[in-house]
Amino acid sequence: MDGFLSVLRNEVQQKYGITVTVIFPGVVATDINRTRLGPEGKVGTSKTELDTTKGISAEEAGRKVVSALLRGVRDDVWIRGALFLKLLKVLAPSVADWIATRTFAKMTKNKDKTQ
Repeated sequence: MDGFLSVLRNEVQQKYGITVTVIFPGVVATDINRTRLGPEGKVGTSKTELDTTKGISAEEAGRKVVSALLRGVRDDVWIRGALFLKLLKVLAPSVADWIATRTFAKMTKNKDKTQ
């Protein structure tokens, strides 16, 4: 996604003078997550559920987005360690993928293990 958004940023900036700010928010505790999880916390047919208990509120996310836009930043990363992971993705993509996969696994609950 990061590569696509970088290309989009460059293209619309050159052609139309539009600036693009990419937000890397991490987990945001919103109604869309509760709806997506459904009334019993099920993610469709997936075997994982996103743990939103440690996510920031939608209001805080909104404040951070507005702040990033007012500051005119290209990327605004709210996830601890994500800047390091972005750099590592360039230098050692397979290691970055391994770290990202492990991190996502920690953020989710595996239904097979809990049942």
